[in-house]
Amino acid sequence: MDERTTRFTGQEKFFSCNTLVCLLQALKGHSTTIELRNESEVCGVIDYVDGFMNVTVRPARFTDAAGTCARFDSFFVHGRQIRYVHIPDEVSPLSAIRQQLEVNQRGGRAVRSDEADQMKRSRRTKKAQAYTRETVRALAFQEGSAGAAAGGSASGSSAAPPTLPGRSDDDADFV
Repeated sequence: MDERTTRFTGQEKFFSCNTLVCLLQALKGHSTTIELRNESEVCGVIDYVDGFMNVTVRPARFTDAAGTCARFDSFFVHGRQIRYVHIPDEVSPLSAIRQQLEVNQRGGRAVRSDEADQMKRSRRTKKAQAYTRETVRALAFQEGSAGAAAGGSASGSSAAPPTLPGRSDDDADFV
């Protein structure tokens, strides 16, 4: 499917911006292995991923639980059947998530920053975007602290890790 002709529904866009579906969408064009819930696996290049994590792989090699292989020109995997997706070594998960979130939040098209500021956003969308920014910030902190633990120094300060927003933080404002 071509992104120029495919439009996500509001629900698909919400899922792709607020779950790790955005990481899977960022793997489009990369060769990977998808392990399925029935102990089989599909290997190939990811061609398309929708907001519900349904994946199309082209060309694909399907291996069932017994080890029997079959080759397909195109193979569709229902999102509910996915157990694991192997992320290729050349892909940095954090940068891939950041890049895909930028694409998802601007609707798959280039939007000038002043135009993006003028777009109407619901309270739910604003809250979801704030949560996504906090998640990316926490992932960046973990990646930086992992590098510091390996021998490098991230910034030399021992700042507390950012906390992810949760119900308890929101409820504390109203008590």
